[in-house]
Amino acid sequence: MSESRIASKKLRFEVFKRDGFTCLYCGRTPPAVTLQADHILPASKGGKTTLDNLATSCADCNAGKSSGELKATPAALGISIELAAERRSQLLAYRKLLQKLAREKQEGAEHVSGVYTSYFKSWRLSPMFVEGTLKSVFMCQLPQEEIEEAMHIACSRIHDADRAIAYFCGVCWQKIRNRNPRVDAEKDS
Repeated sequence: MSESRIASKKLRFEVFKRDGFTCLYCGRTPPAVTLQADHILPASKGGKTTLDNLATSCADCNAGKSSGELKATPAALGISIELAAERRSQLLAYRKLLQKLAREKQEGAEHVSGVYTSYFKSWRLSPMFVEGTLKSVFMCQLPQEEIEEAMHIACSRIHDADRAIAYFCGVCWQKIRNRNPRVDAEKDS
């Protein structure tokens, strides 16, 4: 067998995973059978060793098919290909959503930082605070408006830049507790 006809372990695993670790010809699964990656268009007839040209087959079905061509795509393979395309589409949409949420979170953090800077002209929020506490904790639990309001409250009441941050955190935690009384119960236990 030439090297071009042999699917790598990684490629075989992707084929098996796509096909639900089930022989597409007979429907049997391990451990009752040993699975193989079968060329849909045989390599001897120009078929490539690619995900789109491989199907999960048990050893018996693959040996029975030999280098014969499939006249029709097994229904399970057609469904698997459609599902793979749908998964890819959903993954791309999910990635776009995550990028959009990250942009929104970044813009929100910049607004909150702007509120702080409007009170303390020569001060900036530390990047560690912005990435850690602000974006990773408060922005995950509170609406943007409430976070900005908390910063206004803290900076208008406390005239020391460092203490205002501590007060801001206290205001945010109080808002979180008011929204979710369970937070106090978990914190106390």
